[in-house]
Amino acid sequence: MKKNKKSGGILKKITDNTEETIEYYDRIWSNSFRTQTIGEELLPGFHYGFFEKGVKTLNDAMYNMNDFVSRLLDLEENKTMEILDVGCGAGCTSLYLAERYPDIRFSGISLAPNEIALAKKNAKNKHINSTKFILGNYLDTRFPDGSFDAVYALESMSYAIDKKAFVNEMYRILKSNGKLAIIDGFRKDIPPTCLMEKIYNSHRKTRGRPDLANLSMFKTYLKEIGFKDIEISNISKNIRRHFISVLFNILTGFSLSMIKADTKNKKHASKRREYRHVSMKILLDSFFGLVGISTFNSITATKK
Repeated sequence: MKKNKKSGGILKKITDNTEETIEYYDRIWSNSFRTQTIGEELLPGFHYGFFEKGVKTLNDAMYNMNDFVSRLLDLEENKTMEILDVGCGAGCTSLYLAERYPDIRFSGISLAPNEIALAKKNAKNKHINSTKFILGNYLDTRFPDGSFDAVYALESMSYAIDKKAFVNEMYRILKSNGKLAIIDGFRKDIPPTCLMEKIYNSHRKTRGRPDLANLSMFKTYLKEIGFKDIEISNISKNIRRHFISVLFNILTGFSLSMIKADTKNKKHASKRREYRHVSMKILLDSFFGLVGISTFNSITATKK
């Protein structure tokens, strides 16, 4: 694997999908269009929305997902903590929480250079000084042992090709009695000859993502390394409305209207391809979630 020039060669080859993941995120989620057009208003994030009683819109559900993270981590006002966001993306969740908990310091780590640049720009626009965003691999963070009071992974753990290595690294960087929170998809077993299995495998490869974790095996990894008080909740029903909303928007031509509005000039041809690409991937993600190939779960565990 070639070294990533933008990273200065600091990204150690721990997974064989590192370059694919970087390319996917930099091209789709943190491309130059997003970087150039980000405004003062902080985005809720590029994650699924968490619907529960009283949450009506997709945008509110995405902000509520950030609040859900805070509940999993037991965040409180006037409480000092060091928290790491692994696979932080554009930093939207950490920045959202930093505004609400000014005494807590948030760090974020991501493989994608454009994501880190966008996260730093978001922090500057919002005048938030209690965050820092680092380019690096969350399977080899380079942080000293026991660096954080809490660590969370919002829809990012699934990109680790070695799930056991992920668990081990999170355990290492947590302080004693530190808390780990994970919100992500976990796949069900599908017969290898099934057409749906073939479609699923083809789709995940285009996202630079390895297979989703097996839930029972992942729980075993947590226990083996020494995590205690492991709690797992199936929150698929809270995410389902996000899938339905996305499917409706795409299938009714919402994305196509965006493409037409943004590509009248030939110079915008690359943006058109980006919109089409991300629309298809989101469409398939939503489809797999609705048909039950994968389940969405929250996991919390405490280091002994």
